Amino acid sequence: MRAAETSDVWYLAGTNLDESGAVPETAFAYWRVTPYSDRPGAPPVHVTLDDYVSAVRQKFGTMTDEFLLLYPATTDDEAALAGNDAIRDDSRVSTYLWATEWTKGAHRPVHTYLAAGVVAASGLVTGVGGTASAATEEIGSQGDIVVLHLALPRVPVNNSFTVKVRPVGGTWQRLGVYLAKLALIDAVTGSNPGKLSSWAAFGFSGTVEVEVTYNPGGAQQFRVRPDSYGIRPEVLGDTARFTLDRPRNIVVQVDDKIFDCLHLFANPVEENPPAEGDKKVMYFGPGFYTPSTGS
Repeated sequence: MRAAETSDVWYLAGTNLDESGAVPETAFAYWRVTPYSDRPGAPPVHVTLDDYVSAVRQKFGTMTDEFLLLYPATTDDEAALAGNDAIRDDSRVSTYLWATEWTKGAHRPVHTYLAAGVVAASGLVTGVGGTASAATEEIGSQGDIVVLHLALPRVPVNNSFTVKVRPVGGTWQRLGVYLAKLALIDAVTGSNPGKLSSWAAFGFSGTVEVEVTYNPGGAQQFRVRPDSYGIRPEVLGDTARFTLDRPRNIVVQVDDKIFDCLHLFANPVEENPPAEGDKKVMYFGPGFYTPSTGS
């Protein structure tokens, strides 16, 4: 692949939701009350918070705090689920990154998938030159559809929030949360000091459930704006859950933090999008772009 000499063939690559070390979410509670010993080569199901943090420190070293912001846990049960999420994300992202490298030397696309039981998941990576268009689509039991976009290369992330979505009754899937830089305009002095914020995006049709966790902790209340939408989240400590039944652009505000908030773009599912190579289409794949002027 380094020489961009991959075979120019159609490719299908992916994993099941509960392989590569992951297990169904219900497995942990079951095995905690059932005699069972962790076996070499099998996913560990008797996970404790101390085991989880110790394993993270051993693997990620100086990046441990960053990892725990993305996959936080305060109890044994939360540690088991957080570790499970990390394993699933590692499998999805590594497949996508491999596919991106493969397509640098091939014209035909690589189709990626995540098989999640009754939930169908698929994606597409196309080449040449590393351009990529990728998404994961999940279809719930009631026909609700959620489309998740894979990681944006080189786009700065923000770890203030963990955001998950799912079709009603489906499997929670994590969104990428990225850094937004805002300006506070002082009308008196004219200064505009920069402020950091967060944003995330996905597409859906039907009904979608959203879960937003404020990772720094200490949240007293959540507010979903604009208030005119009438969205009243269910608050569980530092986590808020709510349901959307139509596309919305909203802001999730924690307490009185007007900058350290989440801008969430819940878009409609795009129908008949133009394709790379179509006439009159200038294509930009996912990623970070800088104009030739450098500004």
